[in-house]
Amino acid sequence: MKKLPFLLLALVFFCLSAARAGSIYSEELIDAVQGGKTPAEDVSDDAPAGKTPAAKVSHTARVFLGTLLFPEELKVWHVSAWEDVPFVSVTDYLELCLALVDEYEYTLQSHMPAKSRITLKCGDGSAVFDADKNTVSLSNPEEFMGYMNLVGVSSTDIMQFSDKHDSTYRPGSEFTVRFGDYGLELVPAGDDILIPFQAAEVMFGEKMTGCAFIYNGQDFYDVSYLNDENSYAYGSVTPSPYQDALYSGPFADRESLTPSYSRYYLGTLAMMMDLLHGRSGETGYNSMMEYIKNVGLEPMILSQDAGDIRYGVDRLLNIFFDTSHDGYTGDSGVFDTKATLLFIRDSHEEELDSAVASIRGGTIYAAGMGEEKEEGEKWNGVLNDDNDVEALTRWVLGDDYSHWYGPANQLMLKWTCLMDWLCPGDVAGNSLRIRGNTAIITFDSFNSDDSASACYYLALPTEDDWEYDTFGFFYSCFEVISHAPEVTRVVFDLSGNGGGDVQSLCQLLGFLTPDGEVNITYMNTYTGAYNSDWLHVDTNLDGVMDDRDGWGGQYDFYIITSPSTYSCGNAFAFYAAKQGLAKVIGRQPGGGDCVINLWYDAIGLISTYSGNLKLGVKENGKFVSAEGAVPMTAEWGSGTFALDAPWYSPEGIVDFIDRLEEGEMDDAA
Repeated sequence: MKKLPFLLLALVFFCLSAARAGSIYSEELIDAVQGGKTPAEDVSDDAPAGKTPAAKVSHTARVFLGTLLFPEELKVWHVSAWEDVPFVSVTDYLELCLALVDEYEYTLQSHMPAKSRITLKCGDGSAVFDADKNTVSLSNPEEFMGYMNLVGVSSTDIMQFSDKHDSTYRPGSEFTVRFGDYGLELVPAGDDILIPFQAAEVMFGEKMTGCAFIYNGQDFYDVSYLNDENSYAYGSVTPSPYQDALYSGPFADRESLTPSYSRYYLGTLAMMMDLLHGRSGETGYNSMMEYIKNVGLEPMILSQDAGDIRYGVDRLLNIFFDTSHDGYTGDSGVFDTKATLLFIRDSHEEELDSAVASIRGGTIYAAGMGEEKEEGEKWNGVLNDDNDVEALTRWVLGDDYSHWYGPANQLMLKWTCLMDWLCPGDVAGNSLRIRGNTAIITFDSFNSDDSASACYYLALPTEDDWEYDTFGFFYSCFEVISHAPEVTRVVFDLSGNGGGDVQSLCQLLGFLTPDGEVNITYMNTYTGAYNSDWLHVDTNLDGVMDDRDGWGGQYDFYIITSPSTYSCGNAFAFYAAKQGLAKVIGRQPGGGDCVINLWYDAIGLISTYSGNLKLGVKENGKFVSAEGAVPMTAEWGSGTFALDAPWYSPEGIVDFIDRLEEGEMDDAA
């Protein structure tokens, strides 16, 4: 049984997910899982066979895993009518995937060439590749590709899977992906079947291996670890040998794509959106291909100019999908990159020359180290009405910010600018304030540092740990609170919390429980699988997972949220309220119900987007996502932005809760 590494929730916004698997929507998959049904494959057995294109091995590519040493190998096939589009053998590709995760339970059954079909099995799961029908069908998909767990634990973690409650898992249903829906095809070749490489990555790649491979016209490079420190796709000019190799392939000399490569890009992009991104169900269209055509983006995304494609994808994510989890942030793929590489190298040479000059001049600090920037000016406007919030947002983001974001994103940005402006300097980040019988804990992100938390049994958390590990901050807060006998209630102020690490989310929920037991539930929209994970958090750091953990029942808990509360912030409020651990006040949080996946596509763009693990809970046999569904005990303030509410005011917060507990709901609100 394969286990994938745990996934992280982004520091910013979640989005809704509703994936389409070929001709079977995830809504149907989810209904099938909940109702115990199995959706039928909707491809007839007598589907006509098309003309088989010619195929031959083009070259043997190297597969680099974050290092230029010891690459793996994978044959690249040339298929007529597809020009420079890389095709790979499904058996070679999946054998490589399994080798990368040290899995060797792989058996192959061949039904070629009579039916142009092969069945590949792994464990109790199977994938059927049918070139005649141009389909790939998956049964027991988790058994085949590996289980996607939201969190992972090690023997040294302060959080472990529970011995008190059993975690449960309900597998997904079989489904079929029709390649013709995306203008793509499977090609028989001898006793094997060829698949467009990026389509294989979409269906299997990162889910099976944790790696994300980009093709540069010659070789494959794992970009799953790349970030703004070492990938100029994010605007960095820091050179690296791995980066040089990735961005200097044959495509680096190409200013434009071939028509076949553009079709390949559009098809695999739409497939990724349908299967893994899962927002097509919210658009009102049957598929992403249909959606892209109807919103007028097809000419740009089907363009042969890589710049046009980047602009089209930018609009697709930032405008039409309109959630801040979805945002293409890169400025370069693997096409036409030679000039950028030269710029990076020239900049590096200039820095070296500056360093040499500094050393010769007796300077002891690193060359290029500038003086610290002065703190920016404070907006000097007055917040009286909604128009003033618009003025504040324009001051922070510029007058043209609305050009780059959709309506939902714009509203979110306004709330975020407002919360940042209202938050006092001594409260921003992590803070604890006590007013009478009320302790107010404010934190703006969920951070988890496994290396730090594993050492808490050797040395208790200190203030130095708080920025990187929010568990350490919570532990310190409750140490203080437990020595303040006047405190009877604890308020968690998440009004400016944009999210963070799901590991941290689970750890912090443990403090709200009466026994350290945490229950996290989620749905895999790609397969329809449903997980209910039970974990235990050693909140008192006594090295024992027992009922003495957790502070639930000893204090009354409240959570403050605003529409700027996203991602893990939204999930924290959702699970706490649904499970009766805390009451939520303020305004409905901005949303967020899924993890973030790595975006990587057929022209080498790298970014992140809303993924297929969707947070929520099953109620009455139906899955209720965490998106916009946090049960509020009371909302405060009037107008769109609740400018008359007691945001960040400890006295105002205490007064609101006092009146709420006295039954003065109307007056309090």
